[in-house]
Formats: sequence, structure tokens, C-alpha cells
Amino acid sequence: MYGYLFIVLLVSFGDLLVNSKHLLVSFGVLLVNFNVLLVNSSF
Repeated sequence: MYGYLFIVLLVSFGDLLVNSKHLLVSFGVLLVNFNVLLVNSSF
């Protein structure tokens, strides 16, 4: 019983980690695109 609960907790925690990594990556891409836009508009 507790083993099953532990596995469910572990899987949900892993999903959270993966999702946060995807969020960080997309946020970084947005930042890079914004910087490129700023540099292009300044020229």
C-alpha cells in the first residue's frame, strides 16, 4: 500500500520536474527572442 503511494508521489514529482524544465526552456527561448528583437530594433 505505502509502496504504491510512494511510486505515485515519485511519478508526480518527476512530472513536476519535467514540466518546470520545459517551462524554464520556453522562458529562456522567449528571453532570447526578446533580446534579438531589441537588438534588431536598435539598428
